[in-house]
Amino acid sequence: MWRGDLEYDETARQLPLQRVGEPEDTAAAYVYLMNQPYSTGSIVSVDRGDVLV
Repeated sequence: MWRGDLEYDETARQLPLQRVGEPEDTAAAYVYLMNQPYSTGSIVSVDRGDVLV
């Protein structure tokens, strides 16, 4: 997916969080929802802050 570290770093600098998302970010959201008994039917976006741009 990435051609090299330079492209990865350049992409990261353009994002609000200044980093590219990792699988652990999605996993953390999943675990959060599993631990919340009152969040049934909720949709959580793990989108790098794209809605802020």
